[in-house]
Amino acid sequence: MLPASRTTPEALDLQRLLNDMVDAGMDYAVVEVSSHALELERVVGCKFAGAVFTNITHEHLDFHHTIDNYACAKQKLFAQLDKDAYAVINMDDAFAGHMQEATEAEVFGYGTKESCQLNVRKYNSSMEGISATLNTPRGSFALHYPLVGEYNLYNILAAVGVALNEGISPEDISKGTANFKQVPGRFENIKNDHGFGIIVDYAHTDNALYNLLNVANKLCDGRLITIFGCGGERDTDKRSKMGAVAGALSDFSIVTTDNPRGEDPMQIINQVNQGIKKTVSNDNDYMICPDRFWAIHQAINMAKPGDLVVIAGKGHEDYQSLADKSIYFDDREVACQLLEQIC
Repeated sequence: MLPASRTTPEALDLQRLLNDMVDAGMDYAVVEVSSHALELERVVGCKFAGAVFTNITHEHLDFHHTIDNYACAKQKLFAQLDKDAYAVINMDDAFAGHMQEATEAEVFGYGTKESCQLNVRKYNSSMEGISATLNTPRGSFALHYPLVGEYNLYNILAAVGVALNEGISPEDISKGTANFKQVPGRFENIKNDHGFGIIVDYAHTDNALYNLLNVANKLCDGRLITIFGCGGERDTDKRSKMGAVAGALSDFSIVTTDNPRGEDPMQIINQVNQGIKKTVSNDNDYMICPDRFWAIHQAINMAKPGDLVVIAGKGHEDYQSLADKSIYFDDREVACQLLEQIC
């Protein structure tokens, strides 16, 4: 396992890694190609057998400035596909057509529409995962996937689309999804014996938080308690939007820090509050707790049987980026530590 400072390595580093993989006898490489990498030409020289388009949300606008620029950056991946490649595209996304127009590759659409080559006949989501029946060019088949929520259903559809294009059988796909392991920090269930649930998730945009809390509400018998913040030195427009989402979909929200970097944490929190005040019923439906440890402490101590505590924003990350340093901080470890203190 090698540490990664970027989603997509610099061009020379990427080519070096791919060369090492070939020398080690590997036949496949799956690369997460970020929009930043496409703009900065980090994947120039790579020939992709296929590419996947999932969606475009209100993200990375500190770099791209507009949604249209963001979409144009993603188009570059599909524009460089050869005619013998395949493009697996989420047809339910508003920008699906942009990716289709940009590519000469064979398009393989997935989504909820019957017109898609890969679509969902029916599905059920619970804390135990997703069960679904899929329609495909190779017939219908059922699968179970241990992650939950509609957004993870779309993710598994994308993966199934690639697998089918690579000639993997539906039977092997079903076996593979059933044996899939929990992704760290992605709707990760912190199990405990106190009667309430705790979920840690990486959601750090308004769209991701909306999807997360929608799923959480469906799985929650009691109150939904949400802890979240916004990162410093990043897109400021999403701050009030995330506040509005949390206020609208949570029974109680705790606004805290999330990698403030060089910004004043209270300035970020105040921008979040501009949104949350618009959607909460009253000021007693949320609180401000800049110290992330104590924010999690407050949530766990107020939780009662049937409640669900959602700790959003950092997911798998094990650090907090402050003005002059990074400190070790893992939401999952903090939650487990605090659970042990409950009598």
